[in-house]
Amino acid sequence: MFYRLFLFLALVLTAATAQSKSLYWPAITVDAQLDKNGILHVSETQTYIFNGDWNGGERQFNIRAGQALNLEGVDRIDGSKIIPLTRGNLTAVDHFDLLKDSKLRWRSRLPTDPEFENTELTYRIRYTLNGILRGRNNHFKLGHDFVFPDRQGDIKHFTLHFTLDPVWSGIQSPMTINEDNLEPGRSTIVRGDLQHHGTAPPTSVIVLISPWIGYGIFVLLAAGLVAILLRFLDLERKAGRIGNLTPLEEIDEQWLNKTVFSMPPEVIGAAWDGKTGAAEIAAILATLEHEKKIKTGIQPRFLRKPVMTMQLLVDRKSISGYHGSVINKLFFNGRVNTDTNAIKEQYKNKGLDLAAIIEKPIEQHLSNLAKWTVKTSPVNWKVDMIVMPVAFVLLVLTGVWGSDNDGALASTEAFFGVCSLGLAIIAARFHCRAIDNLPLRFAFVVAFALPLIIPTIHYLLEASDYLFRFPALIAAVIWNLAIFNLILDALRIDEEPEKIAVRKKLLSARSYFMKQLRSRTPRLSDDWFPYIIAFGLGSNVDSWFRSYSKTTTSVATENSPSSSGSFSGNSTSGSSWTGGGGSFGGAGASGSWAAAAAAVGAGVSSPGSSSGGSSSGGGSSSSSSGGGGGGGW
Repeated sequence: MFYRLFLFLALVLTAATAQSKSLYWPAITVDAQLDKNGILHVSETQTYIFNGDWNGGERQFNIRAGQALNLEGVDRIDGSKIIPLTRGNLTAVDHFDLLKDSKLRWRSRLPTDPEFENTELTYRIRYTLNGILRGRNNHFKLGHDFVFPDRQGDIKHFTLHFTLDPVWSGIQSPMTINEDNLEPGRSTIVRGDLQHHGTAPPTSVIVLISPWIGYGIFVLLAAGLVAILLRFLDLERKAGRIGNLTPLEEIDEQWLNKTVFSMPPEVIGAAWDGKTGAAEIAAILATLEHEKKIKTGIQPRFLRKPVMTMQLLVDRKSISGYHGSVINKLFFNGRVNTDTNAIKEQYKNKGLDLAAIIEKPIEQHLSNLAKWTVKTSPVNWKVDMIVMPVAFVLLVLTGVWGSDNDGALASTEAFFGVCSLGLAIIAARFHCRAIDNLPLRFAFVVAFALPLIIPTIHYLLEASDYLFRFPALIAAVIWNLAIFNLILDALRIDEEPEKIAVRKKLLSARSYFMKQLRSRTPRLSDDWFPYIIAFGLGSNVDSWFRSYSKTTTSVATENSPSSSGSFSGNSTSGSSWTGGGGSFGGAGASGSWAAAAAAVGAGVSSPGSSSGGSSSGGGSSSSSSGGGGGGGW
């Protein structure tokens, strides 16, 4: 009950306060004249009715880009007496000041004086405006708002007397406009297309650049972007990153034995995508299962990755090298049985990074390949580090020395440029060594430049409306091209063509396996399952089972691997594809097995470790000048 009473009293008090402080204008009269140079001379007489504890009146001028306000004076009119107000010191009555945001204020009452009660006061504001006309080829647009729509009260009667110097034509002169009962938000805009007939051109108008200048610079930007992109694609093609895949119809048993099965599955997995991680650990587990050294099983879980169970079938000492190191980590404390949950519990405090254990041995294996460890420097970074600062300095200088709109353009370009560059460089470093899905990867990285490029294109196509100057537009184009070039340079691959060629062959092999797993009768062997896991295709095996396992139980293959590589002695010609030979979780569960093995391969994170336009001013609006706000303060 008390709360409701308090709320009611607060509402009553608020309403009473609002009613006790109000204002409106019984009349506003504006006398305006456009002189021969395009300067608008205005005498604005406002009659107020004040109620409440107002300090005085206020007039907010809306000064757009390229325009200039010259306040000539403020007068208080008391009957036949004209009392000029003094500029400065707003603490004194009959003083005025123009604040930094083009807000004019004058004091009519001291805080210690009685509050206004239906008090009528009249003030006259005298000022000139430069740059209210804009155009080209002696056609200048006028669109001036003689009323300030952002105000606190109604205008009961408004009168405008507007005249043009005889050198201007295009609209009626003199012009008289009378309007009654203007609510807040309503304007009085005079529009026209004026021509100048004087012997000397007007000096206080905004001469717009031709739209064709913006169009021409846009063509320059588009040509530069295309040239940089084509150069990037040509260099990557010459390095062997683009194209150079082996046709799938040329891949046979001999090709696979030479290209793929000559190296262990985990080495193949690290080589094709340039990373050592969970997929390679899963490939090692698949190899050990295939060799009958461990036995695995999976326990499905709802909405979570399945749990993998593992049993050690041989003496751990018989498993040498990094395979043995992985086994010792998984079968910790001498145990012969383990599972995903036990591994997480064992290493929850100190962490487990299996990829780090196998990374160096795999790199040593790959170092035997020609130029595998050689790093190239495909980009002259010194040039980029010179071009970028130069482009930025040009952008800043044109913003500082240019118009207000040039400054807004420079700040907008700099902000979006730095943001786009930072994000794009990060994305480029993640994809710079990839050799698969290149169109999608390139498009993804380039997309980070669009928040810069798209607004720039818009500004170029609307350059005359935004009042940009030629140097600012050129600087913006140079800035865009420098950033785009740096992004693509960061996306360049830094590997020797020989290494890229090997990785492209492995990518071809992966594509071959993917194609076979889309077929009802794949030309595959169960012996290849560890390689399929190394290529990250466990889910593809799962899809094959869902599509074809009910109608296909055993599929003969002509391309079984001969005895070679890490599977020497384990493969026999004429073997069949069952999706894992009943191992790896059993027929039909190989995809789930791959997911569970990848979870084991991901290891255990140690505590505290991380798991792995604004537009420029001066655009089009309802009018090109005038407007603003007014009231009291």
